[in-house]
Amino acid sequence: MHGFSKGKRILFFSILGIFQYSGLCGQPTSPSSGYHHPPAPIPEILDAPPLPSVLPSPDCEYLLIEGRLANPPVGDLRVPILHLAGLRINPSNNGRFVTVRNTSLTLLDIHSGKKTPIALPSGSLPGFPQWSPDGRYFVFTNTRKKSVELWVGDARTGTAHVIPGIQVNGVFEPSVQWMSDSHTVLVDAVSGKSGTPPTTEDNQGPVVEESDGRPSPAVTFEDLLTTPRDERLFEFYATSQLELVNIKDHHVVLVGKPAMFTHIDRSPDGKHILTVAIHRPFSYVLPYTRFPRQVEIWNTEGKLEFVLAHTPLQDQIPIGRRRGRAPKLPVGAWSLSNTGVGRST
Repeated sequence: MHGFSKGKRILFFSILGIFQYSGLCGQPTSPSSGYHHPPAPIPEILDAPPLPSVLPSPDCEYLLIEGRLANPPVGDLRVPILHLAGLRINPSNNGRFVTVRNTSLTLLDIHSGKKTPIALPSGSLPGFPQWSPDGRYFVFTNTRKKSVELWVGDARTGTAHVIPGIQVNGVFEPSVQWMSDSHTVLVDAVSGKSGTPPTTEDNQGPVVEESDGRPSPAVTFEDLLTTPRDERLFEFYATSQLELVNIKDHHVVLVGKPAMFTHIDRSPDGKHILTVAIHRPFSYVLPYTRFPRQVEIWNTEGKLEFVLAHTPLQDQIPIGRRRGRAPKLPVGAWSLSNTGVGRST
């Protein structure tokens, strides 16, 4: 068991010993239908809630505490899943297939110690929250069966509500980001879609794959595209429309044209938006992280200011310790000047 830490090995052998002890001391039972439950304390050990996620406000006045389930229910296996371009997409709500279940949000006043549970509808799966720059509000996505909602909370009142009419595209994360004014959020929304997802396969002959003869590193990935229908499905669910949403009056402004945005970032002054969007041609042997992509700088009206980078299909990356992963874009700082905006590494 070389891949296990000392603590995990101790836990494994402790549970194994309990199983063996219960098998020796337990009474024989007749076969029955349904799930069998192990004796105590095995359920208590396996279902013990994980440590919560904690996010302090920028002014250090509040903490947001997010509770989680240790194990998702078996019923989650009934959820329809699309395996596309290295992702597992839930077509019912246009989001990721959820494997980590966040179940609750609690607001803690650091000075008084008062805890205020955030009221959510039954069956809600809140995403990780984000504080506004001034520390007054927080936003989070709420995954439901048929959609991914946008919620906003007020730290002073300890309440939160859904912003009606906004359906977040949860395929790429994070899909919500605060602007610098603390009352506007930039959202990857589903509103830019048109038509319905493809339901039948093309009958235009067999799927043909060919090699151009270049030697190339090969790594095994899962959940890849396999047919032209997969391509169209991925493009349908991955495409989103950027929207600026005012959390106070719920006014929505469309920003630019729909695209497959994998990353968005606003400048510190809130006047510019960096977008990273993937595009065709896709690959049947690589995940979306290696697809061609365009990096651009927009203004808040969605007008192109300049193209920062264009990356072709990344199929020649050496296999090393990173196990063939595509390198991430350089992470740097926004630089503003009288002649324009840039991003320096």
